[in-house]
Amino acid sequence: MAAVLERKCRLCGAMVPAKSTFCSRCGAAAEKSADAGEDKELTDQDRSLFAGDIAIDREIGRGSTAVVYLGFDLELERRVAIKVLLPDIAGDSEMADRFKREAKLVAALNHPNVVPIYGLRNSPTISAIMMQFVDGNSLDVVLRERGSS
Repeated sequence: MAAVLERKCRLCGAMVPAKSTFCSRCGAAAEKSADAGEDKELTDQDRSLFAGDIAIDREIGRGSTAVVYLGFDLELERRVAIKVLLPDIAGDSEMADRFKREAKLVAALNHPNVVPIYGLRNSPTISAIMMQFVDGNSLDVVLRERGSS
């Protein structure tokens, strides 16, 4: 039996690689295929970076460089989004530095259309930005539905 290399997105109809978790066009969660690999979860070592103050619930988004998880800040009792660089990218010091600069630049902004940054976590194996969780569709979906004007 031949392996399934791609499938159609259930929302927009774009072709999605079998191992992708989300559609790159609309951001919709891709349905699992029998041949798709399991999602890589955060390792126990990676989770220990958040131990005691952030409870990680589940993956809510994925891009080419990072995975976004829904978490809960135990001390402040609020939901947070946690953007984590993919392991092969986090190991690249130049990319990890770029990720940190991104967090600092966004944290310096104060605008209703910019999600506030709550914190940054780094270890030799993981780089993560904690930010406000905004429930709703991805930006790609909103722009497609409403237009860019």
